[in-house]
Amino acid sequence: MKKVFLLVLLMGLAACSSQLRVATDYDVAYNFAAIKTYAWLPAKDKKVPDPHMDNSLMHQRLYRAMEQQMAAQGYEKVALESADVLITYQLSSNEKLSVKSYRNHFGYYPCFHCFRAGFHHDSDIEIKQYRAGSFMIDIIEPEKRELLWRGVSERRLPGSVTPAQRDQFVNETVTAIINRFPPK
Repeated sequence: MKKVFLLVLLMGLAACSSQLRVATDYDVAYNFAAIKTYAWLPAKDKKVPDPHMDNSLMHQRLYRAMEQQMAAQGYEKVALESADVLITYQLSSNEKLSVKSYRNHFGYYPCFHCFRAGFHHDSDIEIKQYRAGSFMIDIIEPEKRELLWRGVSERRLPGSVTPAQRDQFVNETVTAIINRFPPK
């Protein structure tokens, strides 16, 4: 019985982790099968960095995760001049609200108050503020510097966590995005 419970629990956790939403867009006329190599597009100076996402620690995590995922898919990192495609990314975050409504009543739903005055349906509303991070990964054509493919994921940023947990968060996000490249 314990083995069955453990199996169901693991399947549930796997299902939750695979529910990371990723949106993609790409040039349908481009031959993605011809891509064998990549290089990083040189970063431009940003005027207003986002301190929650756009910092050297996050950049290191993202570079490591991207290079690991590209290598796992068989792409080779080469010099800028000889790359089939260029990779760049953008990170940002913003404050969001989570709103949940709960019914709060006594007795049997929906009509205990029909028989007694004073007992009625109340709704409790819970509002929480959180920070969501957007991860946008772009695959660029090197000569014209035109966008060939874009993968985007937005998810709730972890609060007080360890650096290892932040690494895991970035790895999961990048993996979910890069698993959608090349387009099928």
